[in-house]
Amino acid sequence: MELLISIYTHMVAGGIYMIPILFISILMFSFILFRGITVWFVHRELDILFANGLENMNPAGKWNIRAHEYRRFRSGIETIDFALRETLSQELVGRVGTGNGILLCAALATLLGLLGTVSGMITSFEAIYDYGVGNTKSMSAGISQALITTQSGLLVSIVGVMLGKFLSRMTFRLEQKVLDFYTLIEQNT
Repeated sequence: MELLISIYTHMVAGGIYMIPILFISILMFSFILFRGITVWFVHRELDILFANGLENMNPAGKWNIRAHEYRRFRSGIETIDFALRETLSQELVGRVGTGNGILLCAALATLLGLLGTVSGMITSFEAIYDYGVGNTKSMSAGISQALITTQSGLLVSIVGVMLGKFLSRMTFRLEQKVLDFYTLIEQNT
């Protein structure tokens, strides 16, 4: 309960810009969760497929359908078949997502944090203008808003960029695994 009160106090002190930062962070973490789960499941499917061998593929399974699709379109010319394998791999991995939504949310969180900083500083300067430097309470409220929104925006952004880069590496490895799958299909044909 104390944690919720602390979070609420933090949100109120940060001002109106904390609401969009909160929504953007929820959206960003939803993107991260969806992409992470998707990449993990496809990695797992391919690991099981490689462990069991291609000859034990489910005849009605999606990987057997992809293998049939590759066999149907290959030309027998090595460079063209390699390009086909790359295209089919990129098409499958492209369905996982590019991660641009994660990076966009991270950038927006940073910008909203900076917007909150400017707003908080304007509030501080207005307090100085209205009451002079003697009213530290109203002046400190603006500075607090400026620092909290900057901190929150940067925290969301840093986590988003780090997890986005991690998922990009996982997606690259997935693309290599799918390419290995098509290479094995080529070798077993």
